[in-house]
Amino acid sequence: MLNFGAFAAANPDPYDTEGEPADSNPFDVIAAANGDAIVADAAANSVVRVTPTGQATILARLATEVVSTDLVPADQQPPGGLPPVIPAEAVPTTVRFGPGGALYIGELKGYPFRPGSSRVWRIPAGVTGAVCSANPAIPGHNCRTAFSGLTSIASMAFDRLGALFVFEYAADGVGAFEEGLNTGNPPPAVLLRLWFGTRTEVDPGAFRAPGTIQAGRLGELFLTDEVFGAGRLVRLGR
Repeated sequence: MLNFGAFAAANPDPYDTEGEPADSNPFDVIAAANGDAIVADAAANSVVRVTPTGQATILARLATEVVSTDLVPADQQPPGGLPPVIPAEAVPTTVRFGPGGALYIGELKGYPFRPGSSRVWRIPAGVTGAVCSANPAIPGHNCRTAFSGLTSIASMAFDRLGALFVFEYAADGVGAFEEGLNTGNPPPAVLLRLWFGTRTEVDPGAFRAPGTIQAGRLGELFLTDEVFGAGRLVRLGR
């Protein structure tokens, strides 16, 4: 339907920090009611709507945010160290339709992967060209923060009551997750239930190397984890 590499090359990322504004990594996809596909392009920091005939429209761009480097271990810093703050890319890893038809975008905040720096964004139904920004130097447009204080989001899903479940790579961020993978012992993933201002961790310590999460029609949740190992599908509820 769409060559994402060619599309990204024709629509380079204005918020790229790595010298690769035409990079593309279509990471997650959902279907709209009219048959369009909604794709989170992680490398392009964008969310794209694609029609069945392959026509593409950028629904939202995610801007960089200035974050603190205070939690980066010294052995993971470049020679001479890091400045106190640096711009981090807001990497969209998951998209879901929420109550009222609004589109919600979950992000994995890029290097330095600071825990608590990820957000879930909300753009109203029917909007195109939104800019999601928590950076005072970059004005946002038709996008607001729905949830903040999250960490390295892998996937998310709304249940039928409207509660949002957020699947995070690790409590200490994707840096800790990648380090654990390298040693063969990834840290536990975190599954949170966000509901009317409360945050509850579901089955702490039960998941590792998260994949994706989806809500079932009967109130249950399906998730994949251990995706770099044996792999498994888990059903929660009902």
